[in-house]
Amino acid sequence: MSEHNLWPGKQPAPPGISNGAAAELLRTPEVARRLGLSKRRVQMLLKAGLLPGARLGRTWLIPRQALDGYLRGVATQARKNLVRRKSLAQEAKPGEIERS
Repeated sequence: MSEHNLWPGKQPAPPGISNGAAAELLRTPEVARRLGLSKRRVQMLLKAGLLPGARLGRTWLIPRQALDGYLRGVATQARKNLVRRKSLAQEAKPGEIERS
């Protein structure tokens, strides 16, 4: 089997998926590694619909663009939270912040 006929994980591309499209698909372990999460957590994100993907048998396939979009969304939300925390900290005067 030639190298160009393989998809991530060095396995043959699933039936019905072209070699070019297969190169753009990631499996759960690869996504988990890139996100720094467990495979189980990635599966939970997929099942909840928070991370787009499709199931082929027991394997989840995640388009590279979906992962990129998910990461952009997470980064955007983190920036919004940071800006909000900074503005709240600037508005608060010393001694006004209650600790719980």
